[in-house]
Amino acid sequence: MALDDSPITNVVPRAKVPWDGSRKDQKAPSQNHNTLWFLNLSFDNRIIRWISKKLFLMNTVFKALADPARREILRLLGRGETSAGELAGHFDITKPTMSHHFSVLKEADLIASRREGTTIFYSLNTTVVQDVLTWAMELMKRSKKNKRRQS
Repeated sequence: MALDDSPITNVVPRAKVPWDGSRKDQKAPSQNHNTLWFLNLSFDNRIIRWISKKLFLMNTVFKALADPARREILRLLGRGETSAGELAGHFDITKPTMSHHFSVLKEADLIASRREGTTIFYSLNTTVVQDVLTWAMELMKRSKKNKRRQS
Protein backbone atom coordinates (compact mmCIF):
# COMPACT_ATOMS: atom_id res chain seq x y z
CA MET A 1 0.00 0.00 0.00
CA ALA A 2 1.40 3.38 -0.97
CA LEU A 3 1.89 6.04 1.67
CA ASP A 4 -0.64 8.33 -0.03
CA ASP A 5 -3.35 5.63 0.09
CA SER A 6 -3.30 5.19 3.87
CA PRO A 7 -6.38 6.46 5.73
CA ILE A 8 -4.24 8.68 7.95
CA THR A 9 -2.76 10.69 5.08
CA ASN A 10 -6.21 11.07 3.54
CA VAL A 11 -7.54 12.55 6.78
CA VAL A 12 -4.57 14.63 7.89
CA PRO A 13 -3.03 16.78 5.17
CA ARG A 14 0.73 16.49 4.97
CA ALA A 15 3.14 19.06 3.66
CA LYS A 16 3.93 18.51 0.00
CA VAL A 17 6.97 19.76 -1.82
CA PRO A 18 6.04 21.30 -5.15
CA TRP A 19 6.98 19.02 -8.02
CA ASP A 20 9.61 20.53 -10.23
CA GLY A 21 10.83 17.35 -11.95
CA SER A 22 14.39 17.76 -10.66
CA ARG A 23 14.31 14.87 -8.18
CA LYS A 24 14.18 11.34 -9.53
CA ASP A 25 12.45 9.90 -6.44
CA GLN A 26 9.65 12.45 -6.72
CA LYS A 27 6.61 11.45 -8.78
CA ALA A 28 4.58 13.84 -10.82
CA PRO A 29 1.38 14.80 -8.99
CA SER A 30 -1.73 13.07 -10.20
CA GLN A 31 -4.64 15.39 -10.87
CA ASN A 32 -7.10 12.72 -9.70
CA HIS A 33 -5.21 12.15 -6.46
CA ASN A 34 -5.18 15.85 -5.60
CA THR A 35 -8.88 16.16 -6.38
CA LEU A 36 -9.74 13.13 -4.26
CA TRP A 37 -7.55 14.37 -1.43
CA PHE A 38 -9.36 17.72 -1.50
CA LEU A 39 -12.76 16.00 -1.50
CA ASN A 40 -11.72 13.82 1.46
CA LEU A 41 -10.53 16.87 3.36
CA SER A 42 -13.74 18.84 2.69
CA PHE A 43 -15.84 15.79 3.64
CA ASP A 44 -13.90 15.45 6.89
CA ASN A 45 -14.38 19.15 7.62
CA ARG A 46 -18.14 18.79 7.11
CA ILE A 47 -18.22 15.88 9.55
CA ILE A 48 -16.19 17.85 12.09
CA ARG A 49 -18.49 20.88 11.75
CA TRP A 50 -21.58 18.66 12.12
CA ILE A 51 -20.18 16.97 15.23
CA SER A 52 -19.12 20.33 16.69
CA LYS A 53 -22.59 21.74 16.12
CA LYS A 54 -24.23 18.72 17.79
CA LEU A 55 -21.85 18.91 20.75
CA PHE A 56 -22.48 22.64 21.13
CA LEU A 57 -26.24 22.02 21.12
CA MET A 58 -25.91 19.27 23.72
CA ASN A 59 -23.76 21.54 25.90
CA THR A 60 -26.33 24.32 25.75
CA VAL A 61 -29.11 21.84 26.57
CA PHE A 62 -27.25 20.53 29.61
CA LYS A 63 -26.45 24.08 30.71
CA ALA A 64 -30.15 24.90 30.47
CA LEU A 65 -31.16 21.78 32.40
CA ALA A 66 -28.57 22.39 35.13
CA ASP A 67 -30.67 25.03 36.87
CA PRO A 68 -33.66 23.88 38.99
CA ALA A 69 -35.70 26.97 38.06
CA ARG A 70 -35.31 26.24 34.34
CA ARG A 71 -36.29 22.62 34.89
CA GLU A 72 -39.42 23.85 36.71
CA ILE A 73 -40.20 26.21 33.81
CA LEU A 74 -39.99 23.25 31.43
CA ARG A 75 -42.26 21.22 33.71
CA LEU A 76 -44.84 24.03 33.76
CA LEU A 77 -44.64 24.42 29.98
CA GLY A 78 -45.31 20.70 29.67
CA ARG A 79 -48.92 21.52 30.53
CA GLY A 80 -49.21 23.85 27.54
CA GLU A 81 -48.41 27.32 26.24
CA THR A 82 -48.11 29.88 29.04
CA SER A 83 -47.43 33.62 29.18
CA ALA A 84 -44.23 34.93 30.72
CA GLY A 85 -46.23 36.65 33.45
CA GLU A 86 -48.01 33.45 34.45
CA LEU A 87 -44.71 31.57 34.57
CA ALA A 88 -43.10 34.33 36.63
CA GLY A 89 -45.94 34.06 39.16
CA HIS A 90 -44.69 30.58 40.13
CA PHE A 91 -41.26 31.90 41.16
CA ASP A 92 -39.95 34.32 43.73
CA ILE A 93 -37.33 35.85 41.44
CA THR A 94 -36.98 39.14 39.59
CA LYS A 95 -38.23 39.70 36.03
CA PRO A 96 -34.69 40.16 34.64
CA THR A 97 -33.73 36.79 36.15
CA MET A 98 -36.79 35.16 34.58
CA SER A 99 -35.87 36.79 31.26
CA HIS A 100 -32.37 35.31 31.57
CA HIS A 101 -33.83 31.85 32.21
CA PHE A 102 -36.07 32.20 29.14
CA SER A 103 -33.13 33.26 26.97
CA VAL A 104 -31.01 30.29 28.13
CA LEU A 105 -33.89 27.90 27.38
CA LYS A 106 -34.45 29.52 23.96
CA GLU A 107 -30.73 29.31 23.15
CA ALA A 108 -30.87 25.57 23.88
CA ASP A 109 -33.96 25.43 21.63
CA LEU A 110 -35.96 23.83 24.44
CA ILE A 111 -38.71 26.46 24.27
CA ALA A 112 -40.31 28.59 21.58
CA SER A 113 -41.89 32.01 22.02
CA ARG A 114 -44.48 34.09 20.26
CA ARG A 115 -45.53 37.67 20.90
CA GLU A 116 -49.14 38.77 21.05
CA GLY A 117 -49.21 42.52 21.61
CA THR A 118 -47.09 43.13 24.70
CA THR A 119 -47.46 39.59 26.02
CA ILE A 120 -44.94 36.85 25.24
CA PHE A 121 -46.17 33.27 25.26
CA TYR A 122 -43.78 30.37 25.72
CA SER A 123 -44.24 26.76 24.71
CA LEU A 124 -42.18 23.62 24.94
CA ASN A 125 -40.19 22.66 21.83
CA THR A 126 -41.07 19.00 22.01
CA THR A 127 -38.75 17.83 19.22
CA VAL A 128 -35.60 18.92 21.05
CA VAL A 129 -36.89 17.64 24.38
CA GLN A 130 -37.70 14.29 22.76
CA ASP A 131 -34.21 14.13 21.21
CA VAL A 132 -32.58 14.80 24.59
CA LEU A 133 -34.78 12.23 26.34
CA THR A 134 -34.07 9.64 23.63
CA TRP A 135 -30.33 10.26 24.01
CA ALA A 136 -30.58 9.96 27.82
CA MET A 137 -32.60 6.72 27.57
CA GLU A 138 -30.02 5.22 25.19
CA LEU A 139 -27.26 6.21 27.60
CA MET A 140 -29.10 4.53 30.46
CA LYS A 141 -29.67 1.36 28.40
CA ARG A 142 -25.96 1.17 27.55
CA SER A 143 -25.07 1.68 31.20
CA LYS A 144 -27.37 -1.17 32.27
CA LYS A 145 -25.94 -3.48 29.57
CA ASN A 146 -22.40 -2.69 30.70
CA LYS A 147 -23.28 -3.43 34.34
CA ARG A 148 -24.82 -6.77 33.35
CA ARG A 149 -21.70 -7.72 31.40
CA GLN A 150 -19.45 -6.84 34.33
CA SER A 151 -21.42 -9.00 36.79
